[in-house]
Amino acid sequence: MLLKDFYNNNFYNILADITKIFYPEFSKDKFFKEVFTSEFAKYELKQRMRHTTLSLRNHLPKRTEESVKIINQICDEFKSSKRSLNGFEFMVFPDYIELFCIDDIELATKSIEKITQLISCEFAVRPFLIKYRERMEVQMLKWSKHPHHGVRRLSSEGIRPRLPWAMSLPYYKKNPEFIISILENLINDENDSVRKSVANNLNDISKDNPEIFIKFLKKWKGNSELSDKILKHASRTLFKKGDTEVLKIFGLKNSDKIIFSNFKLKSDKIKSGEKLFFEFSIENTGQKSENLRLEYAIYFRIKSGKQNKKVFKISEKILKKNEKINVQKYHNFKPITTRKFYEGEHQISIIINGIEKKIKKFNLKL
Repeated sequence: MLLKDFYNNNFYNILADITKIFYPEFSKDKFFKEVFTSEFAKYELKQRMRHTTLSLRNHLPKRTEESVKIINQICDEFKSSKRSLNGFEFMVFPDYIELFCIDDIELATKSIEKITQLISCEFAVRPFLIKYRERMEVQMLKWSKHPHHGVRRLSSEGIRPRLPWAMSLPYYKKNPEFIISILENLINDENDSVRKSVANNLNDISKDNPEIFIKFLKKWKGNSELSDKILKHASRTLFKKGDTEVLKIFGLKNSDKIIFSNFKLKSDKIKSGEKLFFEFSIENTGQKSENLRLEYAIYFRIKSGKQNKKVFKISEKILKKNEKINVQKYHNFKPITTRKFYEGEHQISIIINGIEKKIKKFNLKL
């Protein structure tokens, strides 16, 4: 089922019935007539969401304070009920606040705090961060200590400098120092979704301000098992870049005792939809165990004929003294929506603790 199809008859029936509880003047028939226009079937996900938001607005009280009160009551009802819905449909509620409360920060933040306990307001909060930065920073810091995990997660996710599919926050890309104060409140959070947001936020920061990220990493590495797991996940971009300082912090160093050999491709010619099989050996010739991070890089041919390097993790392991292992792996060239393949020469290499080893060429045919 496509995400856009969550906006269906079942959802609108439930939404209309609940809305009528809190606003008896609500006309289900008129609402349905406005929602299900002749164009509705053609709408994609965001179009359906926004269309639903605007339709709701037209059938709720004109005074924003009154309509937002009803939105909050609807959200409370959905939270307490056991209705069978996917949850993504609820994005209309933060969208409503983003559209119609931008000039009333107090009304907006009170509503966002309630709604985000049902569905994340990570997208809706960003226009307020831009328009009311200093006031929102006070609010976000307060939310980072909120008893509900959804609100705590919002304090991190909503201010991520590079949140996918979201409005850009240029100020925080350049100046992430305030974000650090939030992440320090959350790094040992008991909730997994909050900790995951912290890791993703730190990873965003590492892309634009690696020195600030590394300072944070040095401060918190070794604080707890939970924080170490977060920090490792947060370091993934700098791991892939082979950042020697980050690798060193995690005990991953270049050692002349690690011998790389027998790098082979099953075939140097493959077709789109096939798998590129490869293998290699590594041996620890030293007298102590070595921590290893194993990766491979594909140099994808792009439209211009040049190549674009993409790094993929294989595993992390401890190689004991005098231990030798053979690693077998494949890369799937099955067509995907996020990458377009181009026919011609590609390359593959193996990376051990950030150091790129031998490169081999192969040809892809579409």
